[in-house]
Amino acid sequence: MAASGTLLRSTMKRLLRPFYLTVHPDITSTNMPSEAASVNAKALQAVNAYVEALASTPSHPVVARTVTFFKPRGKEAAARSVAKNGRRLRPVMQCSFELSSIPPGADFSTREGLAARLVRDIEAALVAEASSMFSSKPHKGTQVESLMKSGSIPGSKAGDPWKKLWDDETQERMFKMSLYDAETEEERRSRVYKEELFNRYLYRVARKAVKTKNEKRKMERLMDAERVAMEMVDEKLRKQAPQEAGYQAAQNSDDEEQETPTEFIQRKARVVEGGYHPDLVFYSPQLANQAKRQEGISRICGLELEDDGDMWLLENVWRAVRAPPTPLPLVIGTKFEALHDRGYFEIPYNFELKDLVDFLEEHMDALKESRAKLIEELYVV
Repeated sequence: MAASGTLLRSTMKRLLRPFYLTVHPDITSTNMPSEAASVNAKALQAVNAYVEALASTPSHPVVARTVTFFKPRGKEAAARSVAKNGRRLRPVMQCSFELSSIPPGADFSTREGLAARLVRDIEAALVAEASSMFSSKPHKGTQVESLMKSGSIPGSKAGDPWKKLWDDETQERMFKMSLYDAETEEERRSRVYKEELFNRYLYRVARKAVKTKNEKRKMERLMDAERVAMEMVDEKLRKQAPQEAGYQAAQNSDDEEQETPTEFIQRKARVVEGGYHPDLVFYSPQLANQAKRQEGISRICGLELEDDGDMWLLENVWRAVRAPPTPLPLVIGTKFEALHDRGYFEIPYNFELKDLVDFLEEHMDALKESRAKLIEELYVV
């Protein structure tokens, strides 16, 4: 397993070399504004910490976050470089990408899929052209993707009400679409499985393509990586179809015990509307029993509470725990434990509200302080 992690680390650093060359302060600080160089240094640290987390098996949850960096504009913009303090500073453009959450104890295949997703998102950010909502030459959808992810609007300034309105509208629509999307349980599982297969195959194809010595052929293979990965996914699913048909027949007898699509959507909505965000909830690797995991989620949602006062108290507890600027990750496990050195806490799947309140009253402030320090030092990403 250690050898696999070492290989994953070295492969990711090789695939991310264009990003390192773009943001490394030793390379770009001489011709880039100091503010942009400072942001790039933090982005470099964040990516390095994330790569290390993927290369190992993290015992703590890694919460999703957005990383922003600056890259020089194209050759035309370089001709308009500005002289400042005796240096020629190139115009830069802001880019961003997502670092996905990593559950505690994630297995190698999960971390491999997350690595492929990171490489793909960073490559898309690097090739994206200057943001333009009405570009006459769209760059294969990368501009739209970058616009939706970063929420940036051309020509907008910090505090611009139009930019804030755009951010709020797009984020709320995307969130509600994902939250209330009425897909069946089978469709949801199939989609998640297909996405994981695609990320895994994309990583393998990109890893082989980057070894190509001919630069032109290498670029062609990288540009074609998504199509090849999707063909591999389709072939994999075609081979599994006969097996799944027999498996589905065996599962029909257990349908009454399965959670219905409506119940799943309502449960997921209850977590959010109750004040806690699903991205901050993780399972302990030691809690493998699905019934216990479902009970933990049900208790977080307050589904077993009958008194409105108890429900109000639970919702306000979760709002306090997730309150900015330092929301705390929560791990559903088997015991109450405050892990100050990792900046998160664990609760038993069958917790009682009174015990939860007493535990958080004692540990929450200290946990938030320790997590803020860890984030600042990039031990936790």
